[in-house]
Amino acid sequence: MPFNEASKRLQALFAFVDEFEPGDAATRTQFDLFMGDMVASINSLAAYLETLLTTSTDQRFIGLRATVPNQRADATPLQAGDFYISTAAPAGRVGVMYRYTGSTFAVVSDFPSIGDFFRTTLAQAADPAAARGALELGSAALQAESFFAPASAATAAALAIKLLENGLAKTLTDWNDAHTTGPGTTFLAATAAAGNAPAAVNLSAVYVAYDANNGFLIAASHNPAQLYFRVRSAGTWGTWLSLANVLSIAGLTLVAGDLLYATGPGAVARLPKGTALQGLRMKSDGTSLEYVSEPFLRAAANFNGIPVSGTYTRTGNIVTCSITAHDMITGEFAWLNYTSGLATDGWYPVTVIDANTFTVVDPSSGATSGSLFRDVQMRFGFNISQIVRNTNGDYTLSFTTPMPDRSYLVSGVGNDGTPDTTFRSINLGPRANILTTSVRILQKGVNSANQTIEDAGVICVEVKR
Repeated sequence: MPFNEASKRLQALFAFVDEFEPGDAATRTQFDLFMGDMVASINSLAAYLETLLTTSTDQRFIGLRATVPNQRADATPLQAGDFYISTAAPAGRVGVMYRYTGSTFAVVSDFPSIGDFFRTTLAQAADPAAARGALELGSAALQAESFFAPASAATAAALAIKLLENGLAKTLTDWNDAHTTGPGTTFLAATAAAGNAPAAVNLSAVYVAYDANNGFLIAASHNPAQLYFRVRSAGTWGTWLSLANVLSIAGLTLVAGDLLYATGPGAVARLPKGTALQGLRMKSDGTSLEYVSEPFLRAAANFNGIPVSGTYTRTGNIVTCSITAHDMITGEFAWLNYTSGLATDGWYPVTVIDANTFTVVDPSSGATSGSLFRDVQMRFGFNISQIVRNTNGDYTLSFTTPMPDRSYLVSGVGNDGTPDTTFRSINLGPRANILTTSVRILQKGVNSANQTIEDAGVICVEVKR
């Protein structure tokens, strides 16, 4: 045959050539024999090459693998430079080529110049979550949990605001369509012809959606300037409500102390502040408020002006007072006059221990005991800083906040606590007793022959201006 099976080469066709001399004529049969040998030899060569390709592969390529191989395809030991392509996660990243280094398989990087981060850390990320972590993108559920994500969100917000500056607000024909699936904020606009509006006016609005069924809508009309709002709850729109009319406030000149009151739906009026000593009341027709000049209570007191004696002991600043049946409750005030010892005379709030004992706090510390008189017991006081008993039936009431002037009214009555015996009235004496900071009163027995000045167990005083 022209194809030599031993040498695997084509041979010259000597048998055919030797049959002729140069210049001899060849018959068709002889030529067909020659061509048949030529075709047979080429086919034999092709068959040999096919066999070679199928039986003599490069053993360095281990093939497609679902797990990391531990030997070559022909079962011989691995050698440095052997490689395979992963088809499943156990063999590495799917579709990635791995090369044997002599001890382990490593990813074959197509871009070795971009650095170790992309060649190893990012390229070998096991799953999307690991890749997001490597890029500091956070989790899919919580975007803004990294340094990168807030910047990305801020950029997106800035872009959204820029787009809104260019007029990308949603135009409505029915205000019941203002809601979105949410969560998020939508800018809205509608003409006076829009349905379900709070008024037949052009409106601009903002809708804040909590979700598809819940949110808050606030709208502003342009002329007149008015604010409206409504709430969407559980898929149902609530009633439009109106905020205070903007023009009726903006058109008013206000000064400190002025009051604003409603005069009708969405409208308010200004009530200028009153003058000194005026009080606020409803007008006689019941339509609005007004300031009027009329006396009102400036100070009041209910007190016991009969002195009672007792004793006291001291522990540091705490003074424990003993008066039989003192008839006081915690929080009342008393003027204490210490007749012996070193306790400090003065006006004290009391803390009751029992029916016969109470304590006060002395500004000075001490340990000496002694005797005392409770000159005054104040059961109730309004704008009263203290009450001092000057002598029998003679008391000075000091005001916490001074009166505006000395033209105030003083009234009162008193008795000794025993019905049907002696009744007492208040006498102010000379005008010098009436000061802006205090007033001096005298208790007189009205049914005694000489109307002597006497102490009383119950004295009630009112001061008005």
